[in-house]
Amino acid sequence: MADERGQLSPTQFIERLKGFEGYADHLYLDTEGKITVGVGLMYGSAESLVASHITFRHKVSGKIASAAEVKEEYKRVSKLSKGRALNFYRSHGLLSADGADLQGRLVRRLSVAFTDAMYFFNTGKPVAGVKFEQFTDLPTNVQLALLDMAFNLGRSKLCKFQKLREFLKQGDWQNAAKESHRRGIQSARNEAIYHWIINQPKDIAPPTKLKGTPDIPSSPTNRLA
Repeated sequence: MADERGQLSPTQFIERLKGFEGYADHLYLDTEGKITVGVGLMYGSAESLVASHITFRHKVSGKIASAAEVKEEYKRVSKLSKGRALNFYRSHGLLSADGADLQGRLVRRLSVAFTDAMYFFNTGKPVAGVKFEQFTDLPTNVQLALLDMAFNLGRSKLCKFQKLREFLKQGDWQNAAKESHRRGIQSARNEAIYHWIINQPKDIAPPTKLKGTPDIPSSPTNRLA
C-alpha cells in the first residue's frame, strides 16, 4: 500500500484505484449483487456483457469462449451469493477475461477521467485569489485525487463539487480536503483522498505533470484475491 502522506507514483495510484474499485479477471457479484469484471465494469444482463466484446477464455483449454458460453457464465455467477471474496467466484467460474483486454479498457476509462478532471478544474466561474490556474499546475497528488474522483463520479457529478474547485485553485488544501468527501464509498477511500490533498509541503516544487493518464503496469496484480 502506498504511503498516503508521500507523493504517489503512477503505479501506486493504479494499485490504489484497483483496491478502491476492485479488480478481477473473472466475473463476480459486488455487494449489491451486480455482475462485475475488471476494474468496476458492471453489466446488468448477459446480453450487455456479450455486447461489450470483452474477450473471455476457458480456464482449462485457453480457447476463446463463444457468446453462448459467456452468457452461460453470466447466469452461473448470477446464482451465487453476493459480496463474497473474489477467490470464491474464481473457484466457481469456468472463464477468465483477457488481461490485456481489461487493461486496455482501464486505460481508455482513465483517459476519459483525466479529460473530465481537467474540464472540472479549468472551466467554470472565476475564483478570487487563484494560485493554480490549470489542472496540470496542481501538485501531483492533488491531480491524482481529482483523477480518482473523476473516475468514480463521472464529469457531471464531479462538477457539483464547486467548493472543492474553489479551494484547490486558491491552494487551500485543508478546506479542499474536507470538500472532497463523497457519500456511498469506502471510508478508506475518502481518507486516502483527504490525505492526498492536505499533505502538501509549504514550498511546493513543480509537479510531475500527468500527460494523458498514468502508465498502467504491464502485469496488473489482483490485490483483492
